[in-house]
Amino acid sequence: MDNADDNGQSYYDVLGVEPTASKEEIREAYRAELMSAQAQVADAETAKKPSVDAISNARSGESQVRKAWQVLSDEYQRERYDESGSPTMSEDFTPDDTGVELVAPSKAIKKSEPTTAKERRAAAMANRPPGLFSKDHPPIPKTWPKGFTPPPPRGRLGAMGIDVLVLLVLLVVQQTIGVWAVEQVYPKETKQLEAVSTQLDKQEKNKSKAENQLDKAKVADDKAAAKADIKTADKEISKLEEKQKKIGNDILFGQLGLTVITLMIALLYLIPFGRRSGQTLGKKMLQIRVVMLTGAPLTMRGALLRYGLPVFIALLLSPILGPVGYVAVLFGVLTWPRNANYQGLHDRLAGTIVVDG
Repeated sequence: MDNADDNGQSYYDVLGVEPTASKEEIREAYRAELMSAQAQVADAETAKKPSVDAISNARSGESQVRKAWQVLSDEYQRERYDESGSPTMSEDFTPDDTGVELVAPSKAIKKSEPTTAKERRAAAMANRPPGLFSKDHPPIPKTWPKGFTPPPPRGRLGAMGIDVLVLLVLLVVQQTIGVWAVEQVYPKETKQLEAVSTQLDKQEKNKSKAENQLDKAKVADDKAAAKADIKTADKEISKLEEKQKKIGNDILFGQLGLTVITLMIALLYLIPFGRRSGQTLGKKMLQIRVVMLTGAPLTMRGALLRYGLPVFIALLLSPILGPVGYVAVLFGVLTWPRNANYQGLHDRLAGTIVVDG
């Protein structure tokens, strides 16, 4: 029974599918329609001049989508509905009381309010956003611009993994070439550093050997000799470390240049692609992109803050913290699953969001 009036639509009309549609087709249509309905509710509720009628109509539309899915997703309910002549939303058709109301694709909670701690935990688990490796689309945040939907967390994580892998390959190649270039520019200092490193290793072994002898020594003369060896090794190690530091200062300019080149290579991969289409290689492969929180295309400032700042901080922390510096930056980037707008720290600073498309 098709009718242009919303109240004259069948459940199939509400989801935009044919009566012969498969359950998978109905599921996909439901997800799309629910996201659209939720966006309309958010728009109505956050409008500059909210209208009670507009909010009520938007909520009614969302309720119709949910009711249509509740009936058509269940074989028994759908069969009853078809046998009754597929009545419209305004006509009388009462689904069997299943005790379940769908609140999001593939998510369900009990109608009754949870009373026990176990029920509250179950309700919280049912209503929480999809996990980091989920293939489901999260709910659309109310603050998002109209027409945008969040990508599945697994897709977003996969896109980031591809980009990190590409960066690692580029940086390993660059570091290999860079080390060779420093050796060509500073051949004398490079050989001196190698010699000092070899001597340092030798003195560290001498000290370790003397410490073992001290532990095993039983007579005073042996203990005195071992202590003297340790003292001599300590003096030599101090001298060599000072020499190593001085040589390092002599080639500091070249090492800083290497760091700057590393930063530039990372940014040349991330920013031009991200700025032009909002998609790096990883995002293009997983069909997601970055836009400003307003819905506008990614700006140069947004691209620099979103991509450039994390790379710069990682390179800044790595000489001090080593691999921990990279882990700290990665942790900040991966905070988006716990954010209401699905924004990592870098997204919040840049004012960007990651969307489908």
